[in-house]
Amino acid sequence: MNPQPSGDAAADTTDVRRFVRAPARLRRQRCNDFRRRARYAPESVYRHRLHDWEYIPVHPFADETELLRRLELQPDACRRVDAWCAIDGDVALLTCEGTPGSRAPHYRALRPRFGSHLHLHAAIDAPQVTRAEFEAAMTSFWRAGFPRARRFALRRGAAAVDIDSDSAAPCAAGT
Repeated sequence: MNPQPSGDAAADTTDVRRFVRAPARLRRQRCNDFRRRARYAPESVYRHRLHDWEYIPVHPFADETELLRRLELQPDACRRVDAWCAIDGDVALLTCEGTPGSRAPHYRALRPRFGSHLHLHAAIDAPQVTRAEFEAAMTSFWRAGFPRARRFALRRGAAAVDIDSDSAAPCAAGT
């Protein structure tokens, strides 16, 4: 069992009724879509090393040397990694982008572009994205209150939400 987020993120999760009501159908749909993807290609499902969350990468990580060799890619090609992430009863597409020399890390929740899918974006100060850095971004969104905090209840047409670094509590890769 994962511990609950602390600080402002914990205060933002207290309205459980809001989390359960209308969005329940969309959450269920996202989770069913994720399970369908996982059943189709079970070998593509990764597990977060600290929290045991499942996720399905769309692109390879810079530190997956064998996979990169088979795909004839160099680690430098892994500047951006997308993955479907199942975190605490909901699913989002997380994009983690390496932006060396930026004010990273920067976390943002984007309005759904299509259907019911949530989109999270993390910019990190790195030339490419490794698995550990991606998992650290997953943890940072969870620490910011994903999926239960109101700020993540975005509807189509809603503005993007920047997640302040204090509530995301950026963590070192692997924590």
